[in-house]
Amino acid sequence: LNVDQNVFNGCSRSIYLSGYVNNPVITRNACNLTLGTSDTTYGIYASASNYYSIQENNITGQSQTLSYGIIVNNSGPYDNYVYKNFLTNLKYGCVAKGQNANGYSEVPNVGLQFKCNVFTNVFYNIAVFPCTTCSPSYDGTIKRFQGICDGTTTGPAGNQFLSFPPGGFSLWKENPPNIIYRHHNNSPYLPPAIILNFALSNCGISGSETSCPSLLGGGGGSSAMMMNSIGNASSETDSMIALIDGGNTQKLLDQIADA
Repeated sequence: LNVDQNVFNGCSRSIYLSGYVNNPVITRNACNLTLGTSDTTYGIYASASNYYSIQENNITGQSQTLSYGIIVNNSGPYDNYVYKNFLTNLKYGCVAKGQNANGYSEVPNVGLQFKCNVFTNVFYNIAVFPCTTCSPSYDGTIKRFQGICDGTTTGPAGNQFLSFPPGGFSLWKENPPNIIYRHHNNSPYLPPAIILNFALSNCGISGSETSCPSLLGGGGGSSAMMMNSIGNASSETDSMIALIDGGNTQKLLDQIADA
């Protein structure tokens, strides 16, 4: 699956993928959302998918309506990235739901990271929810350490928080334990203080344009840095199928909205 450089104008729901474990590519798309009949809209929804490249998409909503930029639902206990997307005028920017890591006490800890995304006027910039409607149910998990403090400018999480709305949350997780968010020491990379079940870790290094280089070549796709081995994908297909929302996408969206 390769969805690259498309424009979705006036759609309430733009891109949906379910059960893709062979490197789906969702890159450089523009999603200009409008309200749907259900009053819930999203730009990208990835359910039970893995080894994906979700990069450099531009998703714009209608300012604080019940809208979602990128939803990742049950991508499993694997290293995945949502990287350098641009999210504007949304209720939720990046949402992780259900199992998206191998647990917080596992060594090594693997899981989903949100890196280098740019949030402008988004009420919940990064939000993590459990999936109580899944069978079995899962607590909301992402990789416990978002970013690394390795002395390089590309190590920290690198997300940017712009035009932060009053009362909003830069980092929000419904249940403990805390996610450790490792960040640059300057705005707009420094998360506003309104957080829940996240702990901030300052890497003591300034962020700049060089902190988040593009990982895409001229033809789209993903870099080796972001992708895991394709050879592992086939052996994980069965376990990923068990995580699909089973057609309950709207129920999952309703659960998030009611949180």
